[in-house]
Amino acid sequence: MKFTARTMFRTTSIATLLGKWWAPVLLSLMVGIGMFVGSPVNSGPDSTVQLATAWVDIHHGGPSSVRLQEHGNGAANEVPCYAFNSEEPDTCTSPQDVTNFFSSTTRITNYPPLFYWIVGLGEIASGSNSGSVAGNWGRLFGLTSCLALVALAAYQLRRVRQFPVLAVYLLLPPIATFIMASTNPSGWEVASALVFSATLLKHWTAIDSAPFSKRSFLEISLTAILFATARPSSPIWLGVLVATFVIWMKPRPNVRTLVRLAFATVPGVALSYIWGISHKSEGDATSLLPPSLGALIHQLGIAFQDIYTKIPQLWGGLGWLDTFPSPLVLLAISLVLLYFIPSYARFPRHRKYLIFVVISVFFISALLEALPMYQLASTSNYGLWWQGRYSLPPVVGMLLLLFTGTQQSFARDIRKLTAFATLGNIYMICENFWRYDTGVTPVGFPRNYIPRNVDLAIVIYLICLLLLVAAVALFQSNTVTSEESCDADPTSELVPSL
Repeated sequence: MKFTARTMFRTTSIATLLGKWWAPVLLSLMVGIGMFVGSPVNSGPDSTVQLATAWVDIHHGGPSSVRLQEHGNGAANEVPCYAFNSEEPDTCTSPQDVTNFFSSTTRITNYPPLFYWIVGLGEIASGSNSGSVAGNWGRLFGLTSCLALVALAAYQLRRVRQFPVLAVYLLLPPIATFIMASTNPSGWEVASALVFSATLLKHWTAIDSAPFSKRSFLEISLTAILFATARPSSPIWLGVLVATFVIWMKPRPNVRTLVRLAFATVPGVALSYIWGISHKSEGDATSLLPPSLGALIHQLGIAFQDIYTKIPQLWGGLGWLDTFPSPLVLLAISLVLLYFIPSYARFPRHRKYLIFVVISVFFISALLEALPMYQLASTSNYGLWWQGRYSLPPVVGMLLLLFTGTQQSFARDIRKLTAFATLGNIYMICENFWRYDTGVTPVGFPRNYIPRNVDLAIVIYLICLLLLVAAVALFQSNTVTSEESCDADPTSELVPSL
């Protein structure tokens, strides 16, 4: 097929832009804005608790040593009336009537305060006494900080040889951008996990071939601190990611190098441990099982029994765990993955990556549901309560391995896969808007196709239109690049420019 000079210039420009490190950040930003605009202030899980904690932390430096404390003297409901019912729009009460975190009995969590300071700065910057206005400013600051970490990860990965930077966008499913836009520290934890994994990958050559430089040691230490102090579960995920990278990357048996790698992560683990000791959780459930091997096996059995519900939650369990994608969309995702897996696995090295990561993700995801309750053994239904997003940080880090060392032919497939992922994000942005505008049916479509808030609908659909243009551009650049490179060696490796 022959191309005109204008067509060649346009498609080459698109392909060049898609290779920039900021391309996945821009796509994630559009998805994040769509989730932010389409959601009310208390749309995220435990959002009232998160906003109240941010307000307390920014004014008092941090929470008390108590896991949960009462704040203020007023009476209020922590859960908005539309929570847990996807057919109920946010019209059942005005945002101002939902928990006012300036004077309420809302709970205060004792998580490490860094993320809450950022959200609290947004609440103060709003200059408003309205819980809705200040809450949305806090959400905006939280989303911006999370996307800044995503940008840092993409910037780090631009230095990694044979790594397609668009994979950063693929590693952020709709649930990730949603929780980033809803003041939930899980979003900060996912972004921190991505930064830590990207830093490990960036410095792996130095780790594998020679002792650490001071710069490598410092960067890994700082990102380990950032990750380990995101949430109480973060140091566990940090250890899982380090172990996974060491096992797969097979560094040379240099004990000194491995020890220095361990020491680089010690500051983060130590700070998290000290914080956990000084801010202990207070279990409010009676232990039904003694902390024993039998208790662990019991929880692990529940985890495997229920894991089929957790996998969709890793992609799109929005709201207060009440808004799920249509079964048709989940079927389409499965078919897309079935289409791309053979393309990816046709190279022996890729097959090893795929088998290693899939097995690791499956078993570790199940173990992560059971292990946190091994000490307390909790109630016997804890495995059913565990949400898929809690396993997202280690899963994101492990999936990062799938995109290392990809050949040029699969790099073209990544652009196509990114286009399909963008279509999935468009649907989830729309479903999130429908859910709070008119409510959604059990199969993930609006109860009323005539929007209640026309102005907001226009904004949402314009964002979706921009993403659709991006998806079309991805498909087009993929097709043109494939036809122009038909004579290239299919096993040649993609080496991004430094």
